[in-house]
Amino acid sequence: MRKRSVIFIIISLISVISLVIGLLAFDEAYHLYVYLGGGFLFIYALVYLLFGLSRLIVYFIYGVLTIVLGFLIPDKYRLIIVFVMTIIVVVNPLAGLESLMDKRFSPEQTRIYEIPLFGKYKTYNEYKKAVKSSYHFPQTRKLYTKKYYQLLRQIVALILFTLLIFLLIFTINNIIQIGGLGDINLLLIYFQIVLAVTIMILSKKGFTSSFRVVRMSVFPAIIYIIVLSNFSDVIKIIFIAFTTLAFIGLLLTEFYLYNTRITYVSYDYINRMYNLEVSANALYEPFIYNEDKKLSIKISIDVPKEVFLKKRGELLVYLNFRKVLLTAYAFEKEVVHLYLEFYRIKTLEKVETKISSMFKTNIKTTTLANDYYEHKFLHDHEYIIQRALNLSHLLDELEIKESLIIATSMHFKNLNDARGILKKYEVNIIENKEGYVLLEVFINTKNVDYLIESKLRDLLLDMLIYGGVFVRVMVYY
Repeated sequence: MRKRSVIFIIISLISVISLVIGLLAFDEAYHLYVYLGGGFLFIYALVYLLFGLSRLIVYFIYGVLTIVLGFLIPDKYRLIIVFVMTIIVVVNPLAGLESLMDKRFSPEQTRIYEIPLFGKYKTYNEYKKAVKSSYHFPQTRKLYTKKYYQLLRQIVALILFTLLIFLLIFTINNIIQIGGLGDINLLLIYFQIVLAVTIMILSKKGFTSSFRVVRMSVFPAIIYIIVLSNFSDVIKIIFIAFTTLAFIGLLLTEFYLYNTRITYVSYDYINRMYNLEVSANALYEPFIYNEDKKLSIKISIDVPKEVFLKKRGELLVYLNFRKVLLTAYAFEKEVVHLYLEFYRIKTLEKVETKISSMFKTNIKTTTLANDYYEHKFLHDHEYIIQRALNLSHLLDELEIKESLIIATSMHFKNLNDARGILKKYEVNIIENKEGYVLLEVFINTKNVDYLIESKLRDLLLDMLIYGGVFVRVMVYY
């Protein structure tokens, strides 16, 4: 992805530089071709960045065909060409060629682009992406459980994509005809950008998020139309001022609501060793071993369970604004223990003050080792069982009724230590080197809580008997 990003930046710079040089070096009669050349160069660089080399080659063929036909076909037939090329791009007769190239090229050159995360908040931002996916899970679930919803999303996405291609080809044709950009073409280009973003949001998050994008994108278009209108300057200023204020208000509202859309998916169980009622953050587990610089803190609050649960939503929103990660909380009689990860040390004092004022009580802060989660939660058998049950319930929600495969990863010092596991279970040896053997143990079972818990407890007991160390549990169907 880094290579593609560098190539995109280089080509974008070349397109801008060539545009500037072309406008200065050539007569005004040739400026149209300079705009088209620079625009096409940038569009194809963007296609390469987002979709890879195979899609770039296919779209390049369509683009060349469109331009050639646009110059060769008489003006009165150009609208027909726009319709025909729109249908061709949407139907994509070169899909077979694209699939063939996908197999020939490396995955780095063909996979869809993902924005890389970095910096001190890398782990938190990755976690926040998981939270957003969980928040939008009800929309995702409909794709599996409601065929009409899946069909509706596909139809709407196809209609929007068709409209996008039509506008793109129509705009290019119009630019060629009038010999320049023009006010209407600029507005059409803006709508094409909005359509492209809407299609991406629709495919990932559903209709609600797409409507938010459309709602916000209307305001810049209205302001642009007001500027082009025949109203007097005073009326223009008044309308633009009101529209701009409304737009700013909408942006601030959406920003606030975006940061309040927080979900906390948890593994709830009783830790009998410490007599704790634990609620561990299920979305945090993939980031346990991230090597970011962080400060692990436990904050103990003298507050009843009922009071904490009433304020939990408010606390989660505040921690999200401060970019503080709540990895777990636990109840011990009349005390609530919060397990937090800070990625900016200065934030700790503010969070302590906020929590103390929110619950109107004193708090106690304890610094933890950064591997606390692994030892206190991850290796607890109750945690492991709750994770397996949670994943099986997820399959239930997706209405997947097949039998399950519980895959449990564990490591031993050598194969001889794991001989009991190898004899009793279906095992895949993932890694075998001196002093370290990593196994993946499979259990087949029906999706019934009692059976899952019973079989997994037996496996974990055998793991302890033979000296194994738990790594992770997954559930498949």
